[in-house]
Amino acid sequence: MMAKKKKKLSVTDLENLLQQRMTQLETLIEKRRNLQDQIAQLDREIHSVNGSGAGTGRVSRSKVVAKPKRKRRRARNSVSLTSVVATVLAKHKKGLPTAEIETAVLATGYKTTSKNFRPMIYQTLAKMKESKDVIYDGDAKLYKLTK
Repeated sequence: MMAKKKKKLSVTDLENLLQQRMTQLETLIEKRRNLQDQIAQLDREIHSVNGSGAGTGRVSRSKVVAKPKRKRRRARNSVSLTSVVATVLAKHKKGLPTAEIETAVLATGYKTTSKNFRPMIYQTLAKMKESKDVIYDGDAKLYKLTK
């Protein structure tokens, strides 16, 4: 890149440039003030027609209405998930992978409203591992009942 040649400006030239910029700035500020006044007038007209101020382009959080959520009732089971998992694993002495435990638990008639039930199975198995009710065979990727 070649360096640009710098013009030697006198102090009066610099003062003139500064004065031009200041005049241009004042003009732009006045123009902005006029536009803001016009927008404020439009907002007042919209408010008088609509009454709520809606449609001004500004949305306050208090005016946004959320869709009512569908109430989901909690599934009630006569037995806990832990005991159902233990029952399922008791029937399969060789052990089961998590996916098969999930399908077997649901096949017993266990009710759930969960959209994704497998993490609940993982949590239950983790609790059962802590209490030494279940062991995990990492090689075969199977959970087995210890008792």
